[in-house]
Amino acid sequence: MDMESCVGPFKLPLQSPGSYPKAPFAESRTRSESVYVVSVSEDHQYTTPRRAVTSAEDMDIWKESEAYSEIVGFIIALNEAVKGKPLTIDCLLAEVPRNLLELLNKLDLWLEETPPVDQPQRFGNQAFRTWFDRLKRGALELLQRALPEQFHRAVPEVMFYLVEGFGNSTRIDYGTGHELAFLMFLCCLFKIGALKPPDQEAVVTKVFNRYLQLVRKLQLTYRMEPAGSHGVWSLDDYQFIPFIWGSSQLIGKAPLLVTLKGQGSLSSPWSGPWSPHIHIQTYCYSFLRLLQF
Repeated sequence: MDMESCVGPFKLPLQSPGSYPKAPFAESRTRSESVYVVSVSEDHQYTTPRRAVTSAEDMDIWKESEAYSEIVGFIIALNEAVKGKPLTIDCLLAEVPRNLLELLNKLDLWLEETPPVDQPQRFGNQAFRTWFDRLKRGALELLQRALPEQFHRAVPEVMFYLVEGFGNSTRIDYGTGHELAFLMFLCCLFKIGALKPPDQEAVVTKVFNRYLQLVRKLQLTYRMEPAGSHGVWSLDDYQFIPFIWGSSQLIGKAPLLVTLKGQGSLSSPWSGPWSPHIHIQTYCYSFLRLLQF
């Protein structure tokens, strides 16, 4: 969806949906927990997203925009959906989330078929450009297979966010902005109705987790640079959302107290309550440890 102009399903908790200007959606909407289900009118015109934030002044406008409210509300809604729920939870896996997993598996297969090339540069393996070009060429067909036919009109628009969610092929880098693009892709699927409120748990614990595994593999395979890294501003140069949703997963659990006796005191993080196979956040910790030791 055009994130700059559309009123959609997710809102910041302190704001009222009725306070926003009307957008090209049908007026009928139903409330389910923290998510609105929105019906897109038959005459809605889908457009290719464009960059609209190019200055500090634009950023101030963005923070007051409908799009900003919506994407933050989306993050909060899914954060609530996985509170106290590990990755291993037995949740509903409907057709579209299942198809999205198959799409991500296909992209992983393409990665296996595109090994890194020998080159003098240590970072930014140029084979990533080959993989990324294949993604751009195949995104339309992949999404048409993943989504029911009634949503195919939206594919040319939502696929922009999908493609942007895997990095920049010119710089061969990946960062939190690309992660945000993938979140916008998922948010758009809720906006058009391809994903439903009952899919929220699966979107985090299955779909986003699979996406995270794939981009980690891309980062390692092609030695991708972190895009826009500010070092100490974040634990992870590449990801941010796993620390939000991952902390929500840990709510209500027994305290995870670990005595840090020095370097290497978490020498075996692959089992027990800190297993990266159980929580998204601890998966990030294990990845950081892989890079640093």
